[in-house]
Amino acid sequence: KKRAGARAPGNLSRDGAQPLWVDVRHRKVSRLRQMRAITGGMDLAKWLSAVATEIAGSPSASPFFATVLPKDTLLTRLFLEMSAVATRQGSQLEKDSALWDFLSCLVGRYAVSRPPAKVSSSNKKAVIVAQDYLRSHYRDDISLDQLATLSGLSRFHFCRLFHQQVGVSASTYQTHLRLAQAKRLLANGREIIDTAIATGFYDQSHFGKYFKRHVGTTPARYLGQIEISS
Repeated sequence: KKRAGARAPGNLSRDGAQPLWVDVRHRKVSRLRQMRAITGGMDLAKWLSAVATEIAGSPSASPFFATVLPKDTLLTRLFLEMSAVATRQGSQLEKDSALWDFLSCLVGRYAVSRPPAKVSSSNKKAVIVAQDYLRSHYRDDISLDQLATLSGLSRFHFCRLFHQQVGVSASTYQTHLRLAQAKRLLANGREIIDTAIATGFYDQSHFGKYFKRHVGTTPARYLGQIEISS
């Protein structure tokens, strides 16, 4: 009789490590299912291989991980953020960025044979191109693939360079653009629901949650403050 929690045969590397996506321990089943849901059912091995390849800048094999990962505050935060984004009505860019940030951190820190990061020179023009595109299409549901392709960079290097040069992720930058325009529309007398749709949010509830998270107050109270000050 197979012992509960035993490793499935044929899934070990030569040094005894195993791929992250192969784990039969009951306590990790829900997390594995959640990861599959976040990736849209795509094989996690392919995702991890893609991340390793883009970090190294050349084809890389699927990374293997130690059976037990150490506690890591950053990795935990990125996983929780990825999980939260997957369960709320976030933009495609927000979902893509959260997934890519988590997997990049996981592979970069804990893969048994960590791929050496390709040294890339600062590419201000590529980031400026992405910023200009986001400013012109802030209300659109843009993907990370689109921005990376437009910039001529891999997804990994695009995310890293954009954050280094702008100070925030591309998804946060898009959200800031949407909210800046929303505040202008509200100040000009637009209704909250109309403002939400005009700036790329799904509905008034979706808009209200993001507005309060980033601005610190609800759209209704923001309108009240404008009326008082005018």
